[in-house]
Amino acid sequence: MTNRLTVLGVALALSAPLSLADFKYDQTSRMTGGAMMAMMKLAAKFSKGALDPVNSTIAVKGNRMVMNHGKGATIYDLDKETITEVNFEKKEYSVTTFAEMKAFFDKNAKGIAGTNTTLDIDVKETGKEEVISGMKAREYLMTMKVEGTDPQTGKKGEMNLEMSNWMTAKLPGYDEIADFHKRMAQKMDMAAMFGGMGQAGMGKGMAAAAKKMAAMDGVPVLQIMRMIPADPEQLKQMEQQQAAAAAQGPQPTAGQAAEQAAGEAAAGAVAGRLGRLGGLGSSGLGGLGGLRRKKKEEAAAPPPPPASAPEPSGAKGSFTSEASLMEMTIESKNHSNSGVDDGLFAVPGGFKLVKGAMQK
Repeated sequence: MTNRLTVLGVALALSAPLSLADFKYDQTSRMTGGAMMAMMKLAAKFSKGALDPVNSTIAVKGNRMVMNHGKGATIYDLDKETITEVNFEKKEYSVTTFAEMKAFFDKNAKGIAGTNTTLDIDVKETGKEEVISGMKAREYLMTMKVEGTDPQTGKKGEMNLEMSNWMTAKLPGYDEIADFHKRMAQKMDMAAMFGGMGQAGMGKGMAAAAKKMAAMDGVPVLQIMRMIPADPEQLKQMEQQQAAAAAQGPQPTAGQAAEQAAGEAAAGAVAGRLGRLGGLGSSGLGGLGGLRRKKKEEAAAPPPPPASAPEPSGAKGSFTSEASLMEMTIESKNHSNSGVDDGLFAVPGGFKLVKGAMQK
């Protein structure tokens, strides 16, 4: 399954009263910094739109939720216990049941259970306030530490995530989003799923996280997430490289190429450190080596064209470091409880039913 903050949201959802009304909002997510930004700039040379923001509409109607990002959509139905993935470009769709998803994880549990993984999370209000999209918002900083230990060698791998959450006052109807995530987590039984994969530590960590997330009172209008190296030496090296690049100021293409090379070197070093962390290094960052090799053969990639999306907010998070492997920014706006069209949850006529990734 794709990364999404949404998957984490399933486990970390806030509790809310059951009322089953309608609610929808728009969301824009984009990569805004970090060493991997250099990789993505290079990828943009070969893949048009690699750095473009992703604009989505999220809507809840009763026991159904849809996340539509233009090229595709994901529809969750708690009554039918299904996840429908729609590909508008290929005119295809797949339907996976919760039972099939659990069976998939059970089947692949042996490989996942090779590393003992724990999750530690903390949430605190920083006292900072900003006006974002015309709404007054307060900052809550969420820090997550994921640690994996190889039971055979005893070697450890760490990954630190920090998320700056800017929350505005509760909006009428928003409780539907939080309540839907709560009901979906119960239906999917995520804690039991992690336990079945030999990751009881992750299950306990997510259960504890749900309680701490309740301290974040309000509606998120801006979220900035950074993946920060756990190794002090790697972090220091990355900070020095970033400071040197900033001191140079605007440079011609040669300077841009040097900055890219520094970012790639730092990203590669961190990727190696995460290699044993439950597959994170190999699955999530495995392509970095190939990109580094191509970079030696290719000229510096030109800057990507301007993205057709609103400019990001000027608010900054209270992070422990300005350096990161990756920074993602998510903005939410146009919140509405005026009613959601049933058509958003329907697969267009004439689309072909295919097998989902967990059914192959």
